[in-house]
Amino acid sequence: MTEPPIQADRGPLAAAELTDVLVQSFSASLLRLASVESLTLEIGTSWAKKDGGLLCKFTAKCLLYDTDPDEQDDSTEEDHLLARLGCEIVCEYGVNKAHREQLSNLEKPAIKAFAQEVALPAAFPYIREAMSSMSTRLGFPRVTLGTLHPGSGLTFSSKTL
Repeated sequence: MTEPPIQADRGPLAAAELTDVLVQSFSASLLRLASVESLTLEIGTSWAKKDGGLLCKFTAKCLLYDTDPDEQDDSTEEDHLLARLGCEIVCEYGVNKAHREQLSNLEKPAIKAFAQEVALPAAFPYIREAMSSMSTRLGFPRVTLGTLHPGSGLTFSSKTL
């Protein structure tokens, strides 16, 4: 079952334009090499209003396992953890001069909706490439994250920068 989209008046963000995508960090830690059988992906979202626009930051954490965590025996999740991958991607959006004053009065639900429904799909290809690249650099076969669909079951957390 898919989650309904967040309904909020986006006001000046309805016509916001992506002006830049920045990769702030990559991180990877190899615990041990073995066949990757499953992974988990968590994406945290934060945002900040800035003069003339909005910054949306996505912090992605991907854990690689040698078995499905839901099918483990008496062992802990940590016993099956192979690697930790992470990245931070920032999408910068600008609004035209006519809407800049409205942006300062925009409510959090509208910003959250914009971040999850517009900015995350823009950032996701960068997150996908980061996880794929880091997994091969650690010696694993390429990890490929699928297509991002609304209500896809990703774990989200949101906050203001």
